[in-house]
Amino acid sequence: MKYTQFLIISLWLAILCACGSANRWFETNNNNNTSAKKRSWVEKTIDSLKNQALQYPPAEIWQYIYNDDTVYYFSPPCCDQFSSVYNTKGMLICHPDGGFTGKGDGLCPDFRIKSRHETLVFKDERKKIPKK
Repeated sequence: MKYTQFLIISLWLAILCACGSANRWFETNNNNNTSAKKRSWVEKTIDSLKNQALQYPPAEIWQYIYNDDTVYYFSPPCCDQFSSVYNTKGMLICHPDGGFTGKGDGLCPDFRIKSRHETLVFKDERKKIPKK
């Protein structure tokens, strides 16, 4: 009788462990699929730029490696305005150029020197519609 109880308990434990592993596997894979479907803040920003009025010069977003991190450089919307550099989480790091002096906010004066692996992420290709 004790041997039978031991087998039944062992079998139930094995089943519970297997089910727990299967659930963890499914949740992990399901979360990976969900996160792959999530749109990044950069993609959302691009959609927002496309829905705004065309700026001059046209909006551009560049990806760089700066201080061993991936960053995104957003071109300034117009004269004497700051450009902006954001980290991958969408947090503002600095304004490397622009403003009245053209030198930005001074928080990353070495951006142009240290940034590397420049990649164009987005350029607004819309054409300005001439007034009639």
